[in-house]
Amino acid sequence: MIDKIEGPLLTVILPIYNVEYYLDKCIESVVSQTYKNIEIILVDDGSTDHCGEICDGWTKKDSRITVLHKHNGGLVSARQAGLRAASGDYIAYVDSDDWIGKEMYESLMEIAVSHNPDLVTSGLIRDYANHTVVENEKIEAGVYEGEKLHELLHHVIHTSHFFESKINMHITNKIFRREVLVKYQMAVPTDAKVGEDADVVYPYLFESKKIAVSGRCFYHYVMRDDSIMGASAAHKKSLEIMQEIFCRCISKNEERIQNIREQLSQIAAFFTSMSAPESIVRLENGILFPFQDVKRHDKVILYGAGRFGKAVKELFMSKQYCEILAWSDKAETDGVIPPEKIPEYQFDRLILAVINAAVADEIEDMLLEIGIDRQKICRVIPNWNMRKQE
Repeated sequence: MIDKIEGPLLTVILPIYNVEYYLDKCIESVVSQTYKNIEIILVDDGSTDHCGEICDGWTKKDSRITVLHKHNGGLVSARQAGLRAASGDYIAYVDSDDWIGKEMYESLMEIAVSHNPDLVTSGLIRDYANHTVVENEKIEAGVYEGEKLHELLHHVIHTSHFFESKINMHITNKIFRREVLVKYQMAVPTDAKVGEDADVVYPYLFESKKIAVSGRCFYHYVMRDDSIMGASAAHKKSLEIMQEIFCRCISKNEERIQNIREQLSQIAAFFTSMSAPESIVRLENGILFPFQDVKRHDKVILYGAGRFGKAVKELFMSKQYCEILAWSDKAETDGVIPPEKIPEYQFDRLILAVINAAVADEIEDMLLEIGIDRQKICRVIPNWNMRKQE
């Protein structure tokens, strides 16, 4: 067993901006870790609420906490500031509106010490207002190196569904070697607003010599209704940054990983769809993209009240392609019915307007449990991005 007090130093970096209602719970979850040899760096990125005061208050409660107050520069800037100040052999990030299980770092550091990998990753738990979705990694727990890692990197991104990664892109459910992470984190321009995690995780992953998968989930990713994304100009710039970073990654690894170009292109397409979902929802030659088997004038239930679901709804309303009988989601939103009400309707198709394949799998299982016919459920077409280019 790893010594919880004398093990390697782990630096936990929390970028913070205007999350005063979530911040205490987040910091408390880090302070309460059973692995004790940690330093905690709170980066107040120019918050205009009470986050700065909350951070300063925590320094009086725990000597392991350091606070950096800086002008607002965005998430990447805050992560970089924290990393520059870090002393740990290993680095972890926690977004300040999320929280973590108390044994997270004990578990991941035990793997790090036992196997000496470049990266240790785990699954995560999405916390919605009234339910949770567990997202385990899509590969078995264990250590991957040599030929085993080589094989994994050739298939790290599934193509059976649109963007389903065997190792997820999130930066916050992992621990990294500081000496390796600096190379990738510091290379991301601070004006990247979309895909900031992927800009670090995938270049780091594809150049790793050994990685470890824990097989457990500790990180609670809080799905906030008040979360907002930047302007479309920021999306465009961020996607250009991602393309540049991925091109460098391709040039370094194409001989070793022959399909890396296709894999990274699919990640970029995923972020394009997430940042501008309206760009992929369209009617073309009588076919509704990115779905299949949805006919004009079908009576439909639309499931999904996120940005993608809203884009689908707006298209249907503007083109009058289908008759929307009801809009459903587990989230409590005006005009949205709970899924338990769906069986009360007579409909032809249930359109599952969710891009993330793992989340869509969870929702489909729930729909089947309440009696929805699988044949009526329409999901995003597998490999829709590659198909439309053929």
